[in-house]
Amino acid sequence: ACLLCALALLLAAPGFAATIYVDASVAPGGTGNGSSWANAHQSLQTALTAAQSGDQIWVAQGTYKPTTSTTDREASFVMKEGVKIYGGFTSGQMNLIDRNPDPETNGTILSGDIDGDGTLNGNSFLIIFNNQIRLSSAAVLDGFTITGARGNTNGGAMLNSGGSTGNACSPYIANCLFRDNYAINNGAAVFNGGAGIECNPQFVNCTFRNNTTGVAGLFGQGSAVYNNAGFGRTTNPQFTNCTFQNNSAGFRGGAVYIEVGSGGGESVPIFTNCSFQNNSFGSSGGGGGAVYIQADAIDGKSVPIFTNCSFQGNGGSSSNGGALNRTGPGVLAILNNCVFWDNGRSNAFSISRGASYAVANHSLFDATMNRYSGSNNLTTTVNPFISSTSTQLRPGSPAINAGLTSANTTQTDLAGNPRVAGSGIDMGAYEFPCTPFDLAVSGNTLVSLGYDNCTTLTASASGGTASYAYVWKLGNAVIGQNASQQLCPETTTTYTVTATDAIGCVSEPKEVTVTVQDVRCGNKNQNVTICYYGVTQCVSEKIAERYLKLGATLGGCGTGNARIGAEETTDAPFTLSLKAFPNPVQDAMTLEVMAPNAGAATFEVLDLTGRPRQSRTENLVEGLNQVEFRLGTLPTGMYFIKAVDALGRKGAIKVSKE
Repeated sequence: ACLLCALALLLAAPGFAATIYVDASVAPGGTGNGSSWANAHQSLQTALTAAQSGDQIWVAQGTYKPTTSTTDREASFVMKEGVKIYGGFTSGQMNLIDRNPDPETNGTILSGDIDGDGTLNGNSFLIIFNNQIRLSSAAVLDGFTITGARGNTNGGAMLNSGGSTGNACSPYIANCLFRDNYAINNGAAVFNGGAGIECNPQFVNCTFRNNTTGVAGLFGQGSAVYNNAGFGRTTNPQFTNCTFQNNSAGFRGGAVYIEVGSGGGESVPIFTNCSFQNNSFGSSGGGGGAVYIQADAIDGKSVPIFTNCSFQGNGGSSSNGGALNRTGPGVLAILNNCVFWDNGRSNAFSISRGASYAVANHSLFDATMNRYSGSNNLTTTVNPFISSTSTQLRPGSPAINAGLTSANTTQTDLAGNPRVAGSGIDMGAYEFPCTPFDLAVSGNTLVSLGYDNCTTLTASASGGTASYAYVWKLGNAVIGQNASQQLCPETTTTYTVTATDAIGCVSEPKEVTVTVQDVRCGNKNQNVTICYYGVTQCVSEKIAERYLKLGATLGGCGTGNARIGAEETTDAPFTLSLKAFPNPVQDAMTLEVMAPNAGAATFEVLDLTGRPRQSRTENLVEGLNQVEFRLGTLPTGMYFIKAVDALGRKGAIKVSKE
């Protein structure tokens, strides 16, 4: 009993981490204390009130509003330090991994439509109001749609600010969809900064869609995100694998507005694997269809960094900065592995009042764009994306495999696929999806140093999209770019070859080893070692070539080389090669003799009993010789012709006399 009491006290202790359950559709009869799905809170607000640092709040699918009142527009959710709030559960699930974190499909909604009329009129001013509190990345919101805010000034769906307390406010927001929110002034989806000394929230796998700011196109900035810094404040949010789509600002910064006011401050947002598409500004005096940077203070710092981001179809009612616009001193932006298309063409970048060009590296631009510098950039006159409504790369896009891999630190792209799918990282927010294909190599992989150490190997790809481009490498050095490659190693060497198909997909590297046998011989390595009829011989290259045609192999006997053919012989091994034609013969016959060296040789024609019937001596030259015989006076039957050269090397062949 005492142990049970102690356990109860432990569970009730303020520091004990708990899981708190929330289910808008929980059946009546439970306690509603959040201790289980059966006893879940129906309201997220009551769960937040009960939560302590270290707790997790698990929220089942359903719609949750910051108040049950239909008129209290100032009521908001407030995140808590150290509390992790997860949406996307089906009631009864007991493992975090089992939930559906995708806000597009999980049906877990934080709504500002408190009056339930389906319009923005009368909705919450702020759905999530993180103000006057300290939040670190241990405060998590994950797996929700946040929609229906109607901000009466700054912020709508979420405001992050330490406020007058000077606290840092940097929560971690993941797998959230901010859609259809409105603010009169700035940041309909998210407003970061304000009076807090530091505001560096992280947004991962989030989507900002159809958020708007401004009244009748007169004012309103940063409809998706507004970042505010100044007077020594720091506002450096990070956005990873995020989408900004169809957001519209009445004045400036269709998706994002970055402000550094007077008194010094820092606002350097970092965007990685992000897509900006069809965002716009409304006023003819505005700018920055995707992003606007206001950096009037000389002592302020504001140079946003974009890595592997895609910009398409952003613009506005004027030509000022269809993609990016900067007012004030400093670099427009830093761009790594980014893709820009149809964002106002030559007016995609706009700069004024001391601003300078964007610094871009390994990025792809519409060929009409300007106002950027840097290295390894490409241009195109054809849409690099699959359509005007998607920033996924099309087959054959010049952005495929053209980025700098070391510039990106993420493991996945915007779609959650591996960030590097081919031979290198792609530019833009998405890796092009490649299907693995096969690569084979054919040709002789054994060569002989001293005779001919060259071979031609041929690579052949299959299973991808024809046609293919090939790259042969020795180590990291490219040595050829054709299907067939001549290789002439002097020692056994391993090469690699890869194939790239017509849509930019790259095969796995294929390794092939060319083995080199050293067949040089002689005092000065001027001759070649061959094996003929089981006898190792050192002959000139010219003679070796003749012997090889007769079935000899390069290299000494016993090295594993096999004969590929030989003339008929009676008592091998012999070292003189003989060939007779015609055979059978009636009278005149030519004996072809392959002699390793010049000198005299004796020839005998023997019958089957071994009795000599003819004999003669001939002076042979090195190489091929022809010796004439006449057998017309001999009886019909089988005969042997034997030869012995001046060094005692022998040869024999059987002939038939008709």
